[in-house]
Amino acid sequence: KAKVADRVAWVSPMARLSLQRMMAEVDVVWDQFGLEAFGGVAIRVAEQGVPLISRGLASIGEELIGGPAPWRPAESIDDIVRETRHVMAEVEQKGRDSVVQDYRARYRRWLHERHSAQVTAAMQRELYSTMLDGSYQPGSMPTNRWAQMVAEGVREDG
Repeated sequence: KAKVADRVAWVSPMARLSLQRMMAEVDVVWDQFGLEAFGGVAIRVAEQGVPLISRGLASIGEELIGGPAPWRPAESIDDIVRETRHVMAEVEQKGRDSVVQDYRARYRRWLHERHSAQVTAAMQRELYSTMLDGSYQPGSMPTNRWAQMVAEGVREDG
């Protein structure tokens, strides 16, 4: 009987397009368990629609973007094993293409609502405006400003 370790491929850093191509062929990606944050790999996985198992965000990060990241959260080895088993059961039950389609839809909604280029640009415009007009005060932007902008309707599709 094959063990999970027999099916794990440890991947060195690679160019974005190579990473996207490689992720198109896998059932699940593990990333970022040591930090309560996410990086570029999580966004690439979300763009691809492959199930991601990762630590998730610290509460301040969730407050900043208005909620948790959409991937399967795991902090401990037991969590990683449990979540990996869950994904593999989904793949076995529904088929990989269906699972990827479901995750892709969920991730895309989240990317549009919580991590869109429009929200990022609007926050930067707001911050840089205060810097340019001399009214900037370090720490003056509320930690939930991202979530407020989303609630105000700043979105890629809006």
